[in-house]
Amino acid sequence: RTRQAEVLSTTWTEEDVKDKRLDDLCATVAAKRPATPLGEEIPDDMQPLFTPAGPGWVRPGDATPTPWQSVWFIHSRPDQTGQAYPALWFDALADTYYTASSATGGAGGFVCASPPNEPLVHPVTCRMGSSSFPDSSAPTRKEELQVVLSDLPKTAAVLKTPLPFLDRPAAFAALFDGLRSSGAAADLCARNCHKQLIPRLEAHAAAWEPF
Repeated sequence: RTRQAEVLSTTWTEEDVKDKRLDDLCATVAAKRPATPLGEEIPDDMQPLFTPAGPGWVRPGDATPTPWQSVWFIHSRPDQTGQAYPALWFDALADTYYTASSATGGAGGFVCASPPNEPLVHPVTCRMGSSSFPDSSAPTRKEELQVVLSDLPKTAAVLKTPLPFLDRPAAFAALFDGLRSSGAAADLCARNCHKQLIPRLEAHAAAWEPF
C-alpha cells in the first residue's frame, strides 16, 4: 500500500513513462537476427530459432503483412464482427514481438511490443458464491447488485473473446451500489461490466505487474 500511494502521488513526465526496456529491445533486434549478405533473401525453409510465448500462434499466409522478411508467427484476435485479424507478430529469428502501430492505424506500421504472458494453470479449484439480503425498511427495493464470474476464461470463450494469455483459474467478482435510493445505476453496471472488462483483458497480452 505504501508503494501504491507513492506511485499515485508521483507526477510523471513523458521521459518517465517512456518504456526504455522496449527501446533497448528494439536496439538489439539487428544483433540477434542471423546476418545475411545485403540483398540476400532469407530461405523459405529457414527454421525458427525461438518459440513464441503462449498458445494460438500460427505461421502467416502470403497475404498477411509482416514488418520485414524473417520467420514470423502471428497471433490473431476477433474483431467486433467475429472476424480474426493479426494482433501480434513474433520474429522467430530475433525473439522479438511487434504490434501494429496505432499511429498508422495498422496500415503497414509496426512497433515493438512487450512479450506476452506465458499462461500458468495452477492446480487449484476456484469456487465463488454470493447472497443478497434486501433492506428491511424497503424489502421490494434492491439498491446493490453483485456480479460473480466463477470461470472468467469460460465466460470469455462463450462471448467469443478468448483470453489465451490469462493464468488459470481466473474469476471475477464485483459489488455495485445504487444511487439516490435507486438501483438503476447498479443494474446498468452489473449488466454491462463484463462488456468492459473482458475486451480489456483480451487486449492485454503482457504479464500483469503487481503494485
